[in-house]
Amino acid sequence: MMYLSHFHLNRRPFQINTDQRFLYLSEKHQEALAILRYGVLDNRGILVLTGDVGTGKTFLVNKLFEILGPEFHTTMISDPSLRGLDFFNYVAHSFGIETESKNKCQFLINFSNFLDRLFKANRQALLVIDEAQNIDPIQLEEIRILSDLERENNKRMNIFFVGQDEFNVMLMDTRLRALKQRITTSYHILPLNFEETGLYVRHRLKVAGCERPLFTPSALKKIFEHTKGYPRLINIICDHCLLSAFVKDLSEIGPTIVKESADDMMHPSQLNVQNLCLSENKPRLANIPNTDTQPPAPPETIQMVPTEMFTSKPTA
Repeated sequence: MMYLSHFHLNRRPFQINTDQRFLYLSEKHQEALAILRYGVLDNRGILVLTGDVGTGKTFLVNKLFEILGPEFHTTMISDPSLRGLDFFNYVAHSFGIETESKNKCQFLINFSNFLDRLFKANRQALLVIDEAQNIDPIQLEEIRILSDLERENNKRMNIFFVGQDEFNVMLMDTRLRALKQRITTSYHILPLNFEETGLYVRHRLKVAGCERPLFTPSALKKIFEHTKGYPRLINIICDHCLLSAFVKDLSEIGPTIVKESADDMMHPSQLNVQNLCLSENKPRLANIPNTDTQPPAPPETIQMVPTEMFTSKPTA
């Protein structure tokens, strides 16, 4: 990229990808990661992470994979649009099961044997399903059955749904009440606030090799006004700002450049991003009964994971 040498950067700081070097864990991201990791380690069954487009959900999932130990056999389904046996065979293939099932009964036998082998090796399966809002409700109920594959009263697989806000609406469908009752850990992630937006921009610039602040305080304020704290939109505007400043031979980026970049790059529908939280404007932690017949239980207090848990060795 031609602006790299101009700003003394060694890589593009605002490229939209899942490079973990650029991961910025705000307080809300740290909380989400801690709660989800606790849910996996405590073998809680079905977990849910929701958030609007561009809030960093995929980054968090990749970070979770990184810090989980080798005792977890993890896989991620990024396109859950497949249905029926096609979906289950894709899940089996993602876990490394070579045998293709001809019917649902054969799949359940093969998959149960696979989980048995993991269990005997003191390992556990983690199935992450991204873009969960795109799954057909009937298929969701089929997936729920996988969470019932237990041995000696021990769950052998955690299912982790990652989706946009619409997934919470889907869970209100009465046809999914059995699934909803099995969701033990749920977190809704919000966009960055103004302070976090500035820290996010400076963090990515530092990772890219720039120690000095390229964006003025008023420019950062303008970035937050246009993006409402959505990391993906921050990346889009900031990348264009660097290009515009390079063309104008500027060494610092002020609010005028930000406004010009926003006008040039942003679709009108993105200029007034609204936070689409479905209830109150804060993260939600849900604890739901584990069986269909069990009456509603009072919320269980989940203790936060100690800070040192984030220093776990990455998965080999």
